[in-house]
Amino acid sequence: MKHYYYSDNNQQLGPFTLDELKGKRLKKSTLVWTDGLEEWTTADTLDELKDFVISEPPPLPSRKTNEIDNTVKIKLTAPSNSSDYIKESEATVIGILFLLSPVILKLTGVFTFESEESYNQARAFTAIASLIMRIFVTVWVVGIANRQNRNSNGWGWFAFFLPSIALIVIGLLNKLPLKIIIDSSLSTDDQITILKQKSEELKSDLRFNEALSVLIKIKELKKDYPMIEEEINNCKSKIDGIKYNTNKKQEKVKPENVIYDYETSKGKLEIEQNHNFYPDIDPGKKALLNGLQAPTGKYKLGFMWYVHIENGIVTKVSTL
Repeated sequence: MKHYYYSDNNQQLGPFTLDELKGKRLKKSTLVWTDGLEEWTTADTLDELKDFVISEPPPLPSRKTNEIDNTVKIKLTAPSNSSDYIKESEATVIGILFLLSPVILKLTGVFTFESEESYNQARAFTAIASLIMRIFVTVWVVGIANRQNRNSNGWGWFAFFLPSIALIVIGLLNKLPLKIIIDSSLSTDDQITILKQKSEELKSDLRFNEALSVLIKIKELKKDYPMIEEEINNCKSKIDGIKYNTNKKQEKVKPENVIYDYETSKGKLEIEQNHNFYPDIDPGKKALLNGLQAPTGKYKLGFMWYVHIENGIVTKVSTL
């Protein structure tokens, strides 16, 4: 009777009869040896084994390279601290007050209880107030985390479970600037589409500095992208307005000699001014209409403001 041996994971198994070998589920590529062979060979070369060896499937197809996963192709990372961010120290102050309030109430003896029932009612009220406070602080901290370009989910959980500590810590932190990283395997159009969507999200969150960085990146990718210059200028205008408010609050010098564009029924009006608030346009500033000296007249700006110009010079701003 003929006997067979086969190899499995570099181990020699056997001997087996032909009937025994049928139950071993040999593959075509399995090495076998039997009487009369000078060396080992694959199972599919022996006629008596061809009827029951198992066929092997071809390799799995590789993933298509043109598939786009928008969630991972473009990332915004935070490499270093930003020097132009004013810490939200009021969060730290409120956090310290929250942390110390139980101790202060205990020492001052503000609350006294005449009965166990009143004590239990106070505990129930405190539990409800604590939950409301946690929700309020969580929303506040998440907003600060977004403005600082930090992980809002992580800070949200931190704030819910440790509200006082979260407020104290995040109020001491600086803002992290964003660095745009793009997967070069994407086409330029795909990159621009995703960046445009990201810029809109950032603007809706009032994160105009980050939105401006994204818009500038779009311009680098495609200089003639429709309306890109207008969007960049609009974003800069928003940033200047925020800076003016911040500087005014801190009694700093507001920016000088900034040109702002206004679309009017007579054309594009350019005015050299200190900021972008209609009622605060200073008289005496130069004004251009479509690139030339603005003619004498009244020009409507926005919903209700009018600027009065005489021979290319602003004379006043009014609501009539």
